[in-house]
Amino acid sequence: MIDLNFAPVDELATLPGLTRCAALELELRRPYFSWGEVASVPGFDRTRAEGLRKAGAVLARPLPGREPKPPLELQADPSAGL
Repeated sequence: MIDLNFAPVDELATLPGLTRCAALELELRRPYFSWGEVASVPGFDRTRAEGLRKAGAVLARPLPGREPKPPLELQADPSAGL
């Protein structure tokens, strides 16, 4: 099982039909609470989301305080004073 909410891009990209670019799109829009949310990611639809589910992907519920972190390139730099 591969958890779409926590798996790294390289692991997501091992799912059938997912390129590294598609895996990155999934990572950028976390967390997911439903397959409908996955289907709304650019480049995805209900059929593609259902294919991921059938391939063994899961949507684990993030526990409070354990939400997935954004990729490093999207995290604010605390030294930048933002």
